[in-house]
Amino acid sequence: MTAFPKPGPKQDTSALRQLDGNPDERLFGVAAVRFNDMHRAAAADGITLTVISAWRSNARQAQLYKRLGGYNSKSNPQGAAKPGTSNHERGKAIDIDRHTDPRVVPWLRANAGTFGFVNDVASEPWHWTYSGTSMDVAVPVAVGWELVRRGSTGAFVRLWQGMLYGLGYGNAVGRVDGVFGAKTTLATEAFQGARGLKVDGIVGPVTLGEAFTL
Repeated sequence: MTAFPKPGPKQDTSALRQLDGNPDERLFGVAAVRFNDMHRAAAADGITLTVISAWRSNARQAQLYKRLGGYNSKSNPQGAAKPGTSNHERGKAIDIDRHTDPRVVPWLRANAGTFGFVNDVASEPWHWTYSGTSMDVAVPVAVGWELVRRGSTGAFVRLWQGMLYGLGYGNAVGRVDGVFGAKTTLATEAFQGARGLKVDGIVGPVTLGEAFTL
């Protein structure tokens, strides 16, 4: 699964991306991409998905926790998750306006899974968390992962660039364009160095496997 930066006061937010329909709200990397795909699909069905809360800083989560109290499905269902544990802090959870259009929640229940979003808090039908899709982790086992390095192009490179976004190296990568150029090389080397791997800019089984463990 694509990694998401660990919550905390020093969280790397460079890979946060704006969400369609409300550019003030953001998610990390591939979660933002999949939400924007879902937003367009809903619009095609005449449904507007309006995000009212997405990524939250650790400080913001602490404020909510202090004001609302800790979440408990029975005694305090309107509470907030403890700072450092919320999927909002991880940049993979969204709260969607369900009051303006009563069709929103039924549409999400029928379609959100296609885009990797799940309603992981049963008492909160407005709350959806990105859990991934086969497209995000589909390293073709039958074919085998091709070594990619500077000069490589194609689907494997795009997948790796998308993973780098989720790992917090979005600013270094630049565009997810399927071209393994200088920026992708530097981002790869930065990841390898941070994880104690051989820094060679080559994405093989070891580097890829390390990314999938995060």
